[in-house]
Amino acid sequence: EKLNSANSNISEEDRNKASAEPDANAPENGQQAANQPPAFSAESQVFYAPPPFYANQSISYKRVKRSQAPPVPATNRDLTFAILTVIWSVIAVSFTLFGGWKLGFTISYVLFFVLSTTYFEPVKSKASFFTYFCGAAALAISCVSTFHDDEFIIFGSFLSVVTLTALYFNGLCGNARYWQGSYMMLLDIIRTVFYVPFKHLSRPFVSLFNGESENSNGRKRFVKICIGLATAVPVLCVVLPLLARSDVAFENLVSKVFENIGEYIMQLIIGLIISPLFVSLLFALNKKLDKKKEQVSSQKKSFQFVDGTIANSFLAAISLAYLIYLFSQLAYFFSAFSGILPENYSFTPAEYARRGFFEMGAIAAINLLILFAVLVLTKRKSRKITGLTKALSLFLCIFTLLLISTAASKMVLYIGYFGMTRLRILTSAFMAVLFVTFITVIIRIFAVKFPYMKAIAVFACIVLAVVAFADIDTTVARYNTWAYQTGRLSTIDIDTLSELSNASVPYLYDLLDDEDAEVRRCASAALIEKFYEYFDYKDINNDGIVDVDSEFIRRHSKDFRSYNVDCERAEKILWSLKESIPVKGFEEYWDEFYYLH
Repeated sequence: EKLNSANSNISEEDRNKASAEPDANAPENGQQAANQPPAFSAESQVFYAPPPFYANQSISYKRVKRSQAPPVPATNRDLTFAILTVIWSVIAVSFTLFGGWKLGFTISYVLFFVLSTTYFEPVKSKASFFTYFCGAAALAISCVSTFHDDEFIIFGSFLSVVTLTALYFNGLCGNARYWQGSYMMLLDIIRTVFYVPFKHLSRPFVSLFNGESENSNGRKRFVKICIGLATAVPVLCVVLPLLARSDVAFENLVSKVFENIGEYIMQLIIGLIISPLFVSLLFALNKKLDKKKEQVSSQKKSFQFVDGTIANSFLAAISLAYLIYLFSQLAYFFSAFSGILPENYSFTPAEYARRGFFEMGAIAAINLLILFAVLVLTKRKSRKITGLTKALSLFLCIFTLLLISTAASKMVLYIGYFGMTRLRILTSAFMAVLFVTFITVIIRIFAVKFPYMKAIAVFACIVLAVVAFADIDTTVARYNTWAYQTGRLSTIDIDTLSELSNASVPYLYDLLDDEDAEVRRCASAALIEKFYEYFDYKDINNDGIVDVDSEFIRRHSKDFRSYNVDCERAEKILWSLKESIPVKGFEEYWDEFYYLH
């Protein structure tokens, strides 16, 4: 108000005069006029009018640079391990992406595990048993791709190895932001895998190539090595052809190397592209760049916004529906409740086993989500859940355990009547993990500090290791063949065995001597299809016509990277069939196989 009153006291004549006659003391480049009082004086508590704006006055803006994180001191040890990580990235691309995810993946991960564990400087406090368990489990599960050829299991094992490695790194380096006994552990895994490598992507390279870094001598030595190698390339381009002309053995070796030069260059390019991610991950974890001073509690009040009355009403409605379901089950056991069933209803054990276990598994998963939401989002007093909420949650857990037990018994009956399949084994393993999960939730309801997520993770790793090393395809083929040959199954589904991986080849081979001619014919057709996955005719003209007298050759070249136990066993059995079945017989069985489908 004082500023407006000061401006209003200036006469219109003075305003026109000031605008018509430019001031000789007009400032330039946005500077304040000389002897001009400030707009506000704290001492006198008097407001002054701001300086006038002149037409020839230009406004300048100061560029503010974005603050960048300072480089972290790096040593020669950091430079050495960074170079080793880049080399490992190229090897990993060659052994996994171009090696078929078999023995090559196992070798690559073991090298990465040894490299990272050697590089990390452990925290002052000793790592927990859970940390070492995750590291050992990751090493063990990485060997699955060497023994078995099931693509689904290999993919699941890869995801498990990544998850366990993140937990191992967080525990070894003290990088965990949250308490590892709660569900917040999942956020640490996601952060380590997807956030840390990209957030600190440039930090290791800025630190390693910083002139003031502790590793300046090592950096200069590395640059000199690169210059020497680059200088040697033109000389080698002249010397190598001369050496090849002088000796046949060396010429053959060089020709084999340059035969796949395009593939080698591709491996090198991909390895160099992904190597900065691994370098930044290891560097950030080792230097504790993403570590917080204090762990964040998983019991944040910001998450707890649901009123207890709403949560209890919701749980009560769900529990009532489950009580009615339990009441309906009495019709199977007591004649007094038989009116619940449809009139003249009868069922066989097979029909009873077939219906319900997939739905029960889905209900168990839904109940787990309900309990998770209630325990996390419900408001509480003094960090304690009310007694009614605990009672309703306990009933939900007990009902789910009963449901899982019923589903498991139905699955056993179903397998006994119809044999094993991949889906039935995976569903059984999933229900086992769910069963233990609900037991840990019951403990968590009454013991707030119980590390339930660690218990779930340990048991899930054990189940995964058992399923992976037992191999689903081998288990299905072995059990169905044994049950059929011993009379437990009246028929055997050859189509199910033929859709399995190479682990089913030995059991299909055993069925070639079966008494049933139809089983022998279908088993032969399935083996022939798998035979052509490995081998092909050597002599095929441009029109696709096959010389029936030609030999069979392997479709794909193999080396130690693509070694796999199941594939090696299947290849030996299939190769033994090439002499026992004529070439024309192959074509006949091939047509019959597709006619059956």
